[in-house]
Amino acid sequence: MPILLLSIPTLQKNTINFEQNHNLEKVNFYSLYGKLVLSQNLQQRNTINISQLNTGMYILEFKTKRGAFVSKRMIKE
Repeated sequence: MPILLLSIPTLQKNTINFEQNHNLEKVNFYSLYGKLVLSQNLQQRNTINISQLNTGMYILEFKTKRGAFVSKRMIKE
């Protein structure tokens, strides 16, 4: 299985923009306490609205159509 590299800036305000070249299927946002706070299907999307999230740090878990997972940290301003 190839290594999946996903580049997302750490500091975000209201939207996350990324390249949709990894066949991404879904992204889950978790608080640092492990609580799922947002889940988005990514069918052909390259922008996620995060304006409803509170300021703080989140763990993003991306899932590809092949079942691979990638986790990234993000700080919401």
